[in-house]
Amino acid sequence: MYLLLVTFAALAALLQFWQATLGDPAAMTTGLLVLAVGGVAAIAALLASRGRERAAALSIAGAMVVMAVGVSLVHQDPALAVTLPIIGFVLALPYVHGRWLILFAVAVVLAIGAVGRMSAIARAGPAGELSLDIIIGVLMSATVLMLFTWRLVRGREEIAERMTQFVEGVPLGMFKADAAGQLIEVNGAMVRLLGYTDRSWLLGRAALDLMANPPPGGALAGALEERGAQVGELELRRADESTVWVRYHIRTQLDAAGGIVAYEGALEDVSADRVAREATARLAAWKQDRTEILDKLRRLAPGATLEDTADAICVEIAGGDELAYAAVLELHNGRGATVLADRTGNRRLTAGMPLAQRFAAELRRRASDGPWVEDVLARRSEPGFRRLAGAGLCQIALVPIEASGELVGLLMAGSANTEPDLRERLHTLGEFATHAAALIGPALKGRHKREELRDRIRDTIEQGAFVPVFQPIVDLESAAVLGYEALTRFSDGTPPDRMFADAATCGMSVELESATIAAALGAAGPLPANRFIDVNVSPEMVLAEEPLRTHLRQRGFNIVLEITEHVAIDDYGEIRAAIASLGDNVQLAVDDAGAGFASLRHITELRPQFVKLDRSMIKEIDGDLIRQALITGMVHFADSVGSMLIAEGVETEEERWTLLGLGVKSAQGYLFGRPTSAELVRK
Repeated sequence: MYLLLVTFAALAALLQFWQATLGDPAAMTTGLLVLAVGGVAAIAALLASRGRERAAALSIAGAMVVMAVGVSLVHQDPALAVTLPIIGFVLALPYVHGRWLILFAVAVVLAIGAVGRMSAIARAGPAGELSLDIIIGVLMSATVLMLFTWRLVRGREEIAERMTQFVEGVPLGMFKADAAGQLIEVNGAMVRLLGYTDRSWLLGRAALDLMANPPPGGALAGALEERGAQVGELELRRADESTVWVRYHIRTQLDAAGGIVAYEGALEDVSADRVAREATARLAAWKQDRTEILDKLRRLAPGATLEDTADAICVEIAGGDELAYAAVLELHNGRGATVLADRTGNRRLTAGMPLAQRFAAELRRRASDGPWVEDVLARRSEPGFRRLAGAGLCQIALVPIEASGELVGLLMAGSANTEPDLRERLHTLGEFATHAAALIGPALKGRHKREELRDRIRDTIEQGAFVPVFQPIVDLESAAVLGYEALTRFSDGTPPDRMFADAATCGMSVELESATIAAALGAAGPLPANRFIDVNVSPEMVLAEEPLRTHLRQRGFNIVLEITEHVAIDDYGEIRAAIASLGDNVQLAVDDAGAGFASLRHITELRPQFVKLDRSMIKEIDGDLIRQALITGMVHFADSVGSMLIAEGVETEEERWTLLGLGVKSAQGYLFGRPTSAELVRK
């Protein structure tokens, strides 16, 4: 536009010079002024090309004012005097406000008056002069009108450009869609919001295609109506298939009949707010859940049995909307697994049922890695899962139960649907598993220990992994053999007292004693028939009567049953009756006398034929006056109840002769022979 102004100014100057050649000095002066303004316009054009439009416009406006003053004074041409300021004001219009606008309006009125004057002169003056004035006036007026029009158009373009920049720069995603829901306009923020690089990826697409979960029906109007009026939140799919939650504000453009013409809307990214809200909601739900869990855990208490306690745990877990099933599984060491307790709501199910071996093995293997969740429906054809699927379960969560670092069981919870994800419940179930470990873990570990002992002792019996040995019991003075104590040595090197204690712990005393007594009596054949055989028995073995009665009947030996003082006897009358029923060739001995108080009661209640003095009382008795006094008392006590004392563990001649001096008549120990086979001990 500035170049156009320069062109008009140069043309006016040429016309003025041409008129000056006709002998008009005033016109020549005016031409020089116009030429000067043209130079200023050229400078202004250079400034404008470098982006300094304000400086360019103000410089030309000032030049026009100066030129107007000069033309008015020299040429006395009202048309130019008025037209030139108008040009200046038009150029400066974008940069002036307030009263300058009023001056601009006055200048326009004066310009119209000047044009009217030129018309009057044209009708009255000489043709040549008038035509030049008319041409100059027309050129000036045309310049004013063109500049005015250009500034209006330019102003609108600037407004539109500013609006475009505003829309593009606003952080909200903005769009416009036609009545069919097709996107026809989007701003840059929406392009960035949805992760695209160019708006061409969005233009022409259906708005419903961008929704991660579009409603049925396929119409945007229906979607808006279903989601509630024109404001709400929805999830959109981004270019990389991720999603973003937005709050939308949408309005419809309607025609005269009320039909939808287009949709306009703005989208605000609320993913962070939604995450915060969801986190707050989860925290509130967790606190509520936590309170309920603590209430349930407080209600848990040990029951009368392991099964009762496990059932109480299942009752607190099962029956809710999320967990329809709960079970406590006992994992046996190398023996599979069984259902300790399980429930669906208020119904007990398959407590005590063994699990399939392969299923149990997989559970034990997986439990070593911590809690996990299984998709029951995906594995319904496999053993174990088939039964769970048949019970209506879709998924199960399993949490290990440990006692002192040892895996003893599993807590299992199941859901009848796929929602919610049970992985979110693992922490809660972990708390129940921890509580269950405290309530039943030690008992389960003890039971598993007993199972291990039982298996070990059963294997020992079945494999015959032991041998009987015999140690002579002698007359202390002459060293003549009175009888033999049958002892057992185990092939794995386990001390006999430990092995028999383990058998008592796991309830296999009778089985192990029966096997060792049978082996001892069977191996005693080479021993002299007129000697007694001393075998160790527990009160439980005596009270069982069988198989002890059968073992003793098959042998012709005089038998001494030796009962240790370390085993409690609840009913001495039953013991006396059981021993009496075994036959006349069976006598009784009480072991470990002097090692505790129980042996004294055993002696007074059972009236045994033999009382064995514990090794701890015999060792180095020759130099211990206190123990010598105690033995003296025991001799008197035994004589009073009609029992014979046998000193155990005699190893030196000094001990032998000291005991003889105290009144002890018989003994056994390394001094007279070590435990060995029947063939060797007879020699």
